[in-house]
Amino acid sequence: MIYVWLGSFVLTLFSLKESQKYLARLSETFQQKIYESSLDAKFDKMLPRALSLSVLGSSPRKTELTALSLYNICVLGKRSSVLMMGLASLGAWWILVLSLGFMSINGLMLVGICILAIFTKNKKWQNLFQLLFFTGLFFYGAELLARYSANLQMSLGDSSLAFFLVENHLLPLLGMLLLGFVLSFVITIEFWTVCLALALLAASAISLNGAASFFAGEMIASGILLFWRGRKLNQECQNIAMQMGLSSAVGALLGWVLALILQEVAGEAGSFGMDGLSFRLLRWTALVVLILFTPFFAKMLVGHFLARRVVDEVQAARYFPPHWSHQELLCGPAVVWGRQRLSQRIQEIRYHLQGLVSLKEGQIPEAVQIRLRREEKELAQLYTDLNA
Repeated sequence: MIYVWLGSFVLTLFSLKESQKYLARLSETFQQKIYESSLDAKFDKMLPRALSLSVLGSSPRKTELTALSLYNICVLGKRSSVLMMGLASLGAWWILVLSLGFMSINGLMLVGICILAIFTKNKKWQNLFQLLFFTGLFFYGAELLARYSANLQMSLGDSSLAFFLVENHLLPLLGMLLLGFVLSFVITIEFWTVCLALALLAASAISLNGAASFFAGEMIASGILLFWRGRKLNQECQNIAMQMGLSSAVGALLGWVLALILQEVAGEAGSFGMDGLSFRLLRWTALVVLILFTPFFAKMLVGHFLARRVVDEVQAARYFPPHWSHQELLCGPAVVWGRQRLSQRIQEIRYHLQGLVSLKEGQIPEAVQIRLRREEKELAQLYTDLNA
């Protein structure tokens, strides 16, 4: 039983990840145009561009790392980068759509529609059919997960684990928050707690407060993970990653507290004519929105002050590792555009290095010369690795 349950869980997570990828691919051309039109503009132009990229990316984690990486290699300005990181939470709209469609959309029907893909070779249509396929697979996998969760709950019977999941007291909820936090460093697929919570809620195997605690734990871990990944970048990027990551984590914790208070105030509210499961899923989606909003507000507030901070000192040449791109932790259109801009920057540095030869010895401090050569070497290696 447990292996079948785990299999359906893996199927759901895999299809969620792939649906996010193909959803972003549908708008690749438009995203590329936004990058090429320059994000570093006046605020009235920068905001809608950054907002579009955050929404179309459909993955908050990818958007945050992408913005940080582009600033790290100096192809994107600080204001634009911080704004994209602040708006990244809006990319969670896709998981909210999937949550609302859970148990009401037939996944196999969507998979069946994809048979039409054999009649087209158009790349956009193929991406659309792949999106439909993995979306359908997500709904099918989530239904299987809910079904086997119900069977698993019956096999657990009156065990302590079964009571732990449905408890609404503070200590068990803190335990679920901590469990969601720890497991998020093992299960790296974004919004895994949402998939698990949907299935357990459908099987009445977990309380709404417990599900919210799992999700809040993942959101706190996401903030800490951003801080951890930025620890080896240059000093200013470390500072941005630390402040944005910690503000996100604190915001998620605050959102969790507010969600518990809201649940206590709402109590057994009327279902407005909806059946029990639909109303439970609607309340769950509202809690997810609340837990997402508080980190969003916290990052936008912190980002406002970060963007105004002037960096005077010369930053060390420490750049993001290439595996961020190879492991698809960054947005595809941004990587393509970033490689082009990176190539231009390398050519500019080499031009300046050649100019040093014509200058008399001592006119340019040796420390500056060493820094330029080191920067050229590091960027050239990064460019080669990104193209590998």
